[in-house]
Amino acid sequence: MRIGFDAKRYFNNQSGLGNYSRGIIRNLAELYPGHEYFLFNKHSVEELFSRKIKVINPESKSFF
Repeated sequence: MRIGFDAKRYFNNQSGLGNYSRGIIRNLAELYPGHEYFLFNKHSVEELFSRKIKVINPESKSFF
C-alpha cells in the first residue's frame, strides 16, 4: 500500500506536532515495512530516508 502524509509539521516543527508526526511515520515504517510512505513537503530537504520513505516536493521528478 502507498500512504501519503502532509509532512509540513514533520519538517517544520521541532516539538509537539513535529515529534508526533515523526514518531507515527517512523513506527509505521518499522511495523509495516511492506508499505511505501510518501512525505509531501513544499520545500526540498536534505534528510536521508529509507527506500520505503520518500519525500515528494515540487522539484521531485516523479511521484509513483
